[in-house]
Amino acid sequence: MRKAIRLAIVAAASVLSLALGQQVITLQAWTIGPEDASRTRATNLVAAAEELNRALEAQGAAYRVRVETSFETTSWDNYHRRLLLAFQSGQAPDIVQTTHVDIGAYAEGGYIVPLDEYLRRYPSFAEVIPELWKAVTYRGKRYGVPQDTEARPLYFNKRLS
Repeated sequence: MRKAIRLAIVAAASVLSLALGQQVITLQAWTIGPEDASRTRATNLVAAAEELNRALEAQGAAYRVRVETSFETTSWDNYHRRLLLAFQSGQAPDIVQTTHVDIGAYAEGGYIVPLDEYLRRYPSFAEVIPELWKAVTYRGKRYGVPQDTEARPLYFNKRLS
């Protein structure tokens, strides 16, 4: 999935570099986790930008990407409230960690846009497991990039049941 994250950053940076004509494109990212181990949700974005910058330098590109992250261990309610207020005030970050449940509401509110045209530009997105796209698709359009898969097994002792 690191490749998908890197490609998402490439797509965002490409759009912003054309619009802003900057040499260094700074992307803001907000992430959350209930525990410190989830901090990799932020650090992986920074690492992906560093990897991307090495590739951009090798290609002689005129711009680089910097990702500034915010990682919170607050409640999801507080995080969602902060994010919704940021959307409503036009101050939302470029990359947000959210759940698939929010995509419809954010799309209907006009806070996010479909990414399909950008995703088609990068063949590596074809490597994402097709079923994962369902979680970020609303009304036939893709509004996000799947971060990872999740497995939450339940173990129990049959002798005690």
